Formats: sequence, structure tokens, C-alpha cells
Amino acid sequence: MKKACVAPITWLAMAVSLLQTAQANQVQVGKAALAMPFDAMRAQYASAVEHGLIERSMLASGRFERAVGTLERLALGPLARHV
Repeated sequence: MKKACVAPITWLAMAVSLLQTAQANQVQVGKAALAMPFDAMRAQYASAVEHGLIERSMLASGRFERAVGTLERLALGPLARHV
């Protein structure tokens, strides 16, 4: 009875694939960590509106989001999130 043998190239390809996946995950985690301060600003703004410290206004909210988005793109450059 012969045992099935997987070619070494297959194992190598699987190892490379796993490494690429791990690197992609690390990049995603790094981008998320860099974006945290901007997410915190957005959360603080939403909390202030919710508690009545800032008037509810779609125009003001849009201006705030545009300003934070611009700041995020300036600070992070190509690592900034894109919608």
C-alpha cells in the first residue's frame, strides 16, 4: 500500500500563502491602530451631540467629518482609510 505524498512545492506554496495572509492581517491591524485617534474624535463628537453639548445638525456633522477625514489623510497619507 502506497502512502500519498504531497510534493515539497505544494508545502512551500502553502507556507508562502500562510505568511502572506499573516502579513496582510498585520497590516490591517496596524492601519486600525493608526486610525484609533480619529475614531476617538468621531466618537467624542457623537457623544457630545447625544448629550446635547453640540446641536444636532447634518451640516455641522458633515463639516466635522470632512475635517477629520482631511486630517486623517494628511496624517496617515497612503495608510488612511478610503471610502
